[in-house]
Amino acid sequence: MVVSLFYIICGFLGYLIALISSLKIKSNRAINGYLLLVIILVATRHLTNGLSYFIDSIYFHKVIIGSNRFFILIIPSLYLYFREIIFPKNSFSVKDILHFISPIVFFILLQLIKFDVLGNFDLSIISYILFTVFTFYVSSYIFFCFRLINREVWSKKKDLKIKSHLFYHWSKFLMLFLVLSTLRVIISLYLRIQGDNLVSDSDDLWVSAIIWLPIYFKILISPEILYGYNALNSIIQDGKISSLHFDFWDINSKNDLNNLQHIKLKEIVTPNIIDYITRIEKKRFCYETFKINSFTISDFARNLNIPTSHLIYLFKYHSKISFADFKKSIRIRQAIDHIESGYLNKNTIESLAQKVGFSTYTSFYTSFKEITGKSPRLYVKNINIY
Repeated sequence: MVVSLFYIICGFLGYLIALISSLKIKSNRAINGYLLLVIILVATRHLTNGLSYFIDSIYFHKVIIGSNRFFILIIPSLYLYFREIIFPKNSFSVKDILHFISPIVFFILLQLIKFDVLGNFDLSIISYILFTVFTFYVSSYIFFCFRLINREVWSKKKDLKIKSHLFYHWSKFLMLFLVLSTLRVIISLYLRIQGDNLVSDSDDLWVSAIIWLPIYFKILISPEILYGYNALNSIIQDGKISSLHFDFWDINSKNDLNNLQHIKLKEIVTPNIIDYITRIEKKRFCYETFKINSFTISDFARNLNIPTSHLIYLFKYHSKISFADFKKSIRIRQAIDHIESGYLNKNTIESLAQKVGFSTYTSFYTSFKEITGKSPRLYVKNINIY
């Protein structure tokens, strides 16, 4: 009974996350439709298996057994999730359906085995063949996920700015649990083949629940993932979040001060660091502030109502990036948002560069490639391809 209640809690938790995330899915790049599909499939499996303890119905148990087969859809869905995050596009591609053909075929074969349609074929041989194919299939997708993320995200950590840091850590976290979940399924299937029971796979579902619980909590405690950055900004503006953490701030900097003025500033700035960073992060979402080409750190200090010397000190000793890189990153982030919303369907890249605050196309091109790892045209081409 305790295990069944655990399943039910995990199931409801998954549905809660799916519901909250779906309300902000258009503005939330950290969660898209594919991850929602994965969460719903996992939550449904946990919930229905948990309810089976309390619902004594043959029909309900048949529904559970049938729905459990859909777990194979999780593997391609997670690959498409990662790909969509890295190469976002504005519409569903028919090509994506091809990724679900193999799971559907596998599901049909399992049903044929269940209803003994294969006749005189040796079930043990068929089971081992299916197990081998399945292991190769899921291993291939994990490799594809790893190669994609490593090439486009992990190997470019030094070039990541602001929002990209979120996906850098989140993708590592999710990949770890994807590998653990896959290993659990492979080991479970192998043990069931040894017992001539390829169809039933609910006995060790508690392992799956334990694996997914940290993922649920990670999403719940990370407002950037749960709500998306745009929604997070609204929450910040409403004063609902008082503590902020972004990767390029170093609150407890141990850098040696190199002049007397900075030593004096330290005594004044240190007690106000959290307040200053909070003000900066609130303004960081206001793209209009940074669109002025001649916008300087002094202008930003006046905008924040912070002494210029304090802001210079903050970026020098408590930020991992300079103010110039900070400003550049925000402009490129705005440019990416415009690209993803279809701005270039009717406008040129040159006009986009001016729109977000760059004086020349060359400076925009250099900054865009430095931050994203791709030229603007290649970035647009990748979106159209994927």
